[in-house]
Formats: sequence, C-alpha cells, structure tokens
Amino acid sequence: MGSGNHAYAANSCHMGTGADRAVVALAPRRVADDLQERRRLAALFAMDVLQSPREPLVQKLLRLARLEFGTTGAAIVLIDRSTAYFHTRIGTNARRCRRDGWFCDLTIARREPLIVQDTSTDPRTIGVPEVAGAPGARSYAGFPLMTRDGHAIGTLALFAREPNRIVEGREEIGRQLASIIMEALELHRLASRDPLTGVMNRRGFMDQYERELARSERERRPLSLAMVDIDHFKMINDTYGHGVGDIVLRLVAGSLTPQLAEGATVGRIGGEEFAILLPDLTNDQAVPVIEQVRNTIAGLVVNEAPDLRITASFGLAQYGTEARTDVQLLALADAALYHSKEHGRNRHTLARDLAAA
Repeated sequence: MGSGNHAYAANSCHMGTGADRAVVALAPRRVADDLQERRRLAALFAMDVLQSPREPLVQKLLRLARLEFGTTGAAIVLIDRSTAYFHTRIGTNARRCRRDGWFCDLTIARREPLIVQDTSTDPRTIGVPEVAGAPGARSYAGFPLMTRDGHAIGTLALFAREPNRIVEGREEIGRQLASIIMEALELHRLASRDPLTGVMNRRGFMDQYERELARSERERRPLSLAMVDIDHFKMINDTYGHGVGDIVLRLVAGSLTPQLAEGATVGRIGGEEFAILLPDLTNDQAVPVIEQVRNTIAGLVVNEAPDLRITASFGLAQYGTEARTDVQLLALADAALYHSKEHGRNRHTLARDLAAA
C-alpha cells in the first residue's frame, strides 16, 4: 500500500489521499454478451497498448483533465478480461486491480460518460458494501476510450476522495479529451509497428526490451530472448521475387504471435530477422515454445509458390544467467542464432551451450 501525496495502492483498488487510504467503490459488472466482449477484447489487444510506455502527450492530457474537472486523481484505465490496468496515471500509484465491478467497468459497459458526485448516495453505487463501509473514490467521472469501430477498451477516469468534486458542465470536454487520448495511443502504435508484418518494428521492440529488462532486474524474474532468422531468405527473393518474399515475411510474423503467451513481444528488427521477448520464462521453459514456433513455420505453405519450403533458425539467451546486461543479452542470442545457421539451420541453439562447448 502506497503512502505520501495522493498515494494509491499499486496492485489493488484501495486508494488514499495523503496519509489516508480508501477503497475504490465497486459497481455491478455490466459486460455485454460474449460475442461483443470478445470483439472488445480483440480491439484492445489490436491496439497493443497494455504494455506500451506512458506517452508524454497523454500525461499532459491527464493533467489538463484533472484541472478541468477539479479532481485529485486521473488515469487512463485499460480493461482486459479480468483486470483494470492503470496505464498512465496522476495522483495514484495504482498499477492494476480486479476488473469486476468497479467504476471503469461500468463506464465501458455503458459506452457513455459516467459521472458520480457522491458514490455513497448515488443510486448506482449506494448499495455497494465498500462504499457504505469505507468510502474511497467519493467523486468519479469516467469517459470511455472508444476505438473507431465502436469498442470501449478503457476509460479516462477522474476521481477524488471528497464528494461533489466533479466540475459540472464539462462532459463534452471529457469526451473530446478521451478522443484525443485515443488518437495519441493509436499514433504511438503506428510509430512502433512494422507496416509490412504488423509486429513491432525495431524501435518499438527495443523500447519494450528495455522495460522488460528493468522489470526482470527489479523483480528478479527470468527473461528469455530468442533471435529468429528466416533461412535462405535471399534465395527466396532471388528465385521467387520480392512479392513472394513479402508474403513469407507476413506468414512467418503471423506464425510467431499466436504461439506465445500473453506478455511476450515480437519484433521485426532487420530484413528477415525477428526477435521474441519471453518474460518470466527461463531458457528451459522457452525451448518448447520456440520449438512449437519452429515447427509451425516449417509447415507454412505459400500459395503463390507451393514448392517453396520455409524454415527458420533460432538463438536463445537468458538474462541474469549467462547475460548480465542488455547489450550482452542481444549479443549472446545473436551468437546462438549464428551457430544455428552455421550448423544446419531449421533448429535452435542455446547461448549457454556455446559457453560450455
């Protein structure tokens, strides 16, 4: 539980201002039918913002929203199947909490702004035990973050411990701020994506790489890196043409992501070279995943070149064991990849095996 100015718990819905701690009021969960929810989740994951860095522009917009509405806290809250993530936040240290029932979930179900001046008296929240027993966010304003096809992936949330803190008559301003925030998130996504394959480009991948290394160091959790290279790609371009080469790149990229656990990151970091970041996995745990990916790639069929056989080589290294720095991890994974290519291709090599050889 955090303390200090406007500190909120990092991993729960308990909140406080100054030395006080309070509880975010919960509202009944309102999730649309399963099909609509699946489409909403697909839109959220397509935006690829859950693990994206905090954008300076979004932080400025949050400060503006807080000033406009007179609240002490503001956050961009993104909601997946079961969790509300405080992606960007001011006046709170909260990182995530359970999705079930709290205000932002109600806001995305409505797909309309939700403004509550006093959660202890508003009929939508008065019966919630947490509100009656230990009022937390006594004032709340939420504005849904809508994709272009009409899915609410989260909210612009504004809150205060005191009741009646939401400045009246600013609903349209809140809508416009939420719309601008969505545009900023979309621009960041486009800037970090490879337009041909749809996976992260080198810039986007390296941004995520630095964040995951810092988390691995901070939380003392394993982190594996796999470098991937399409075998004989120059020959593919020379023999079948660059059009087929582009198809191969898209097929390989499309084969990487579905095999990976949530939280993994895929990037195209060179012409035919990809990288896979696997948080919370040792190399021993990563090998079955990589082998599944390798076998999937080996089974790809290019309709425009049915006789073409696609394979890929892999090199793996683990942070905190054989690699101690970000540069060293990249170098070791690359050396392991080179070993795979020099010893038959269509295989994986562990960097630790090179050190033992």
